[in-house]
Amino acid sequence: MVSSQLTLVVPGLLGPFPGDGEPMPAPPALLRLLRNAKAMPGAPDPDAWLCNRFGITRDPECDWPLAPLLAELELEEAGQGYWLRADPVHLRADRSRLVLFGPEALAIRQEEADALAESFNALYQPDGLRLYTPAPNRWYLRLAQAPRLSNTPLSDVIGRDIDRHLPRGEDAAPWHARLNEIQMLFHAHAANERRAEQGRPAINSLWLWGGGRMPASLQAQDTWVCSDDPLTRALAQAAGVPLYDTNDTLVDWLPAALARGPGLMVLNACRQAQQYGDTQEWAERHQELERQWWQPLQGLRAQGRLQDFVLQAPPAAAYRISPPRWWQRLRRPRPLQHYLAS
Repeated sequence: MVSSQLTLVVPGLLGPFPGDGEPMPAPPALLRLLRNAKAMPGAPDPDAWLCNRFGITRDPECDWPLAPLLAELELEEAGQGYWLRADPVHLRADRSRLVLFGPEALAIRQEEADALAESFNALYQPDGLRLYTPAPNRWYLRLAQAPRLSNTPLSDVIGRDIDRHLPRGEDAAPWHARLNEIQMLFHAHAANERRAEQGRPAINSLWLWGGGRMPASLQAQDTWVCSDDPLTRALAQAAGVPLYDTNDTLVDWLPAALARGPGLMVLNACRQAQQYGDTQEWAERHQELERQWWQPLQGLRAQGRLQDFVLQAPPAAAYRISPPRWWQRLRRPRPLQHYLAS
């Protein structure tokens, strides 16, 4: 029998959604796993939680250094330097507000990303700025000098007024002016003119976040990692921790992995749907998790090959899930709202 040391992180698993009132979908295997769950301190911000788990610290006035970690994963020439995520967004005027729509809502094509980056670099490279577009939805900005800025993660601003979330710090004013220049540059760009002709929203600004330099060293708490989350994979790579593929069949590798020592699994299936409030997409992702993860985990527990484990479901809650006592097996599974409210 293998004693488990597993931490499973699934952002958005339990919602919440604004104005929730209707019953949430109830995947049977997940509800059976949660039947004897014991609440514990949660992780409202999964990215901050991950950085802490790998021994990264930061000044409260600075960002978590997500951009250099992710750039190291995606860009061959990342190396040293100061990096910011500079993700493409659409800002829409709504009365006196500017509401942000993230890149996932824009269906950006790689050629559009490359064309906008080329124009940006022609204008700003003399200032020591260079924009990289390794993927249509994920852009990076390398700076010659570190700015004195504090930024809000993109996920915290989606669907909201940007006014309270603009860059802060000693260098905020010149960067606000630069962002206005970028908006004008993008507004007049041929790529956005074509998008307008096609009835598609403009890529009319960049959102800066996750700034910093590559951490000097990381301290992993886990002997293995399995994840489809880019940040988790970047942290594991930087820390030299073995990675398992989420596409591999769980029962084929998890028991052997647990025998190696404590492990971390991070699954992003529900995160985007929860951020955008898309309950239909969220329900579909739940069904995928049920087939690929909850049913196999329930099967391993029934065989005695998996004991207790921790389930983090930011931003809603966290639970320690232990083998049920005989009387707990008779308890009817509760709806997901019960765990969200706990």
